[in-house]
Amino acid sequence: MNWNLSAATCVLETLHLGGMNVVVSSPGSRNTPLLLGARSLNGLTQEMVLDERSAGFFALGIARATRAPVGLICTSGSALAHYLPALIEASATQVPLIVLSADRPAHLHHGGAPQTIVQNNLFGSHVRWAATAEAPTFENAPRRWRTLALQALSKSMGGQPGPVHLNLCFDEPLWDGPGERVAPGEWLPPQTLLSPAGSQTLAGKLEGVEKGLIVCGPLSSDPKGERNGRFARAVTRLSDKLGWPILAEPASGLCYGPHDKGNVIDSGDVMLRSEVFRKKSHPDFVLRVGRLPTSKALHTWLGEAAQDRCALIDPHGEWSDPFHGSHQLISAPVTPFLEELAGCLGRQNHEGRWLEHWRNANRICSALLEKAALQGHWEGGVARGVVHSLTEGAALVVGNSMPIRDVESFGGMLPHSISLFSSRGANGIDGTCSTAMGIAISRASDTTLLCGDLTFLHDVGGLSALLDRNPPLRIVVVDNGGGGIFHFLPIASHPDAFEPCYLTPPATDIASVCKGLGLPTQTIESREALEVALEAPIEKTHVLHVAIDRGANVQRHKDVFLECQRALENMQDMEGGHHE
Repeated sequence: MNWNLSAATCVLETLHLGGMNVVVSSPGSRNTPLLLGARSLNGLTQEMVLDERSAGFFALGIARATRAPVGLICTSGSALAHYLPALIEASATQVPLIVLSADRPAHLHHGGAPQTIVQNNLFGSHVRWAATAEAPTFENAPRRWRTLALQALSKSMGGQPGPVHLNLCFDEPLWDGPGERVAPGEWLPPQTLLSPAGSQTLAGKLEGVEKGLIVCGPLSSDPKGERNGRFARAVTRLSDKLGWPILAEPASGLCYGPHDKGNVIDSGDVMLRSEVFRKKSHPDFVLRVGRLPTSKALHTWLGEAAQDRCALIDPHGEWSDPFHGSHQLISAPVTPFLEELAGCLGRQNHEGRWLEHWRNANRICSALLEKAALQGHWEGGVARGVVHSLTEGAALVVGNSMPIRDVESFGGMLPHSISLFSSRGANGIDGTCSTAMGIAISRASDTTLLCGDLTFLHDVGGLSALLDRNPPLRIVVVDNGGGGIFHFLPIASHPDAFEPCYLTPPATDIASVCKGLGLPTQTIESREALEVALEAPIEKTHVLHVAIDRGANVQRHKDVFLECQRALENMQDMEGGHHE
């Protein structure tokens, strides 16, 4: 199978469907798959220009006149450097050009291979976006390249149009026969999506689909305060119209507030750990809102179960789908678009078995998770205790690793609004205390930080530099003696490397560190003591140091997850095979 030609054709066809009707190509060898792919597509005009500098300006003229994106295809080496003057002009005048440069694969770089330079990010700030794709060698590679093409369209035609650069690596043989055609992706420019026609187009796809899901991951900051108000109402109204459940994680804001949460599924991560439940719950369509969900079980399952039946909605046109299962990116303001979409839909006449299937599973798991969280002194109970101690308008900052996952599994829902903040962009533990201090001094209401011991110690320097501000900030440090999250990974069974390389138990005593900083600290060793401490008002920055038995905590997690899986299996037996 010629994956080179398959991937190249998929990229070009996707770009063509997104509005690129002309490519200006220059001859070469490494770009053979791109030249042949462009030649094979009906309706895509390929203009051949020998000199790349002239080709760049020629494409600029076409794009400027047609107000549509124009492609540029060149071979590897110095050829693409000649595009720079045209790209500088295109960037300054918001003209969408899409550079498709061929490159040699990574194993031929830095070894003296001819016609080989570092092409990645060659144009620097003179393009809106750049990405490199390694040589396609397996079946899913064209799908990955299709995703890059959709991203290129979004970036070149977004709020600030301009040039983009896709650097595409090809290994030999560059051509040895026809490639397999892979379905291209769909893309609509932002300007069309809020029109009645744009919303009605998507509404037409959703109408009549019973087994659908709305998945809400972390959202960007919302300075207008619509995350827990207008956004929540828009999502739940759409869910009600479609009869679809909403799989929502805490960072979406949908688990907290006075809106109707009858269709909100907050135990999705635990539910999807059950193989039996996964197999009987495959959706026919998924509408995803926001960034990639924190739950690995959820986004891995979506990558398998919703291939080419998943649409992403993101206000910035970000393609948040590492599994390449989505077929459409919708770049538009999220809340207005959801409101417009719901307005185009009538109430669907489904029997409701699909929605009830998810709601039943959520009720079962939520009850078991709540019961477990309220028994004993462990991290699941700490997470729930912290969440349910928060009053109307309070802020919760959640550290990465186990805290954000425990809030998702055991935090449950609240009838009143809070603001939840988490660093789910790069997902690091660095700077968490400093971030929480910045949030606390910017708000009139109380702020609580929930984090692990390594996260806290990692930013002690930042915390000490900011303590003179002394905002009303409660820092709840869950101390399990190191990187407890790694106990849930296969590496935990390594005979000698696990503890020194992964747990990295700190030699620093947290209470002593806080005392040295002059930071009021209380050590918590029981669930009852934590409840009392969380009831106290937050008047200034202070620490609740919560000591946890790591081994017992890991076992408690495994036990409750296993209990949920068994309960779901019993539920599936009673339901029968309606959802297979």
